[in-house]
Amino acid sequence: MSSQITLNLPDDILQKAELWAKRISERYAAEAAHFWFFWCKRTGKGNAQAARQLLAEQIEQLTSLLADPKADESDIDIILQLLQNNTDSLTEQLPNLLERFPNVIKQLYKFSKSIVDKDALADQLIELLDESSALLEYQLFWMAVIAEDHLSKTKHFGELILKLYKLSADHKIARAKVLEIPDQSFGLKDIRAELLKSGMSDWPSWAAAAGTRTLTKADRNHALKYFANGSPINKLISDCVRKL
Repeated sequence: MSSQITLNLPDDILQKAELWAKRISERYAAEAAHFWFFWCKRTGKGNAQAARQLLAEQIEQLTSLLADPKADESDIDIILQLLQNNTDSLTEQLPNLLERFPNVIKQLYKFSKSIVDKDALADQLIELLDESSALLEYQLFWMAVIAEDHLSKTKHFGELILKLYKLSADHKIARAKVLEIPDQSFGLKDIRAELLKSGMSDWPSWAAAAGTRTLTKADRNHALKYFANGSPINKLISDCVRKL
């Protein structure tokens, strides 16, 4: 409705409206870089090419700030919020950002769904896992969540999951997150089977039980046979998973 009303306005009014939209984008680049461009797209009027160019320049400026060594975590958090409509511009910055600011990983989860090049995102996470020796359990956990929810169709999903499994040896919650991902390829089925046979009663074992939920009923029941005898809570979890 608003677009139809705008289209019926006189040209001089539309020109003034476009000028207003342009000045907002220029003056409040951090908060409203997209305003002029969206005005042109919504109305079908104005200089959309110039608006797109301005938007691209402002996105580039914001993205460059992510690499600024003087930026602190609060600065990065604000910039990421401002770039939420342009998430693909963040991909190359990820390893550096996640190493400098561990808490950014949860922000990344929010953006992962809208990042178009999922393969590039998976590759950047693998690069970070290969090069960083000081990742926190919190980061490993959220990388596993991102992998499960958004990267399962990528070329290097298996490599990413196995690296997360290996690096989470000393982090039970992060390892549990990996084990509960219901993928039966990349050796995960065998890893779970060995763990479940041990009869252990802890987070990784419970998660491994949950990870069997996509097996056939017969295979699932077989995998849970020894696990169920480990403890009362193992028996409870086994019963729940068997009913899925």
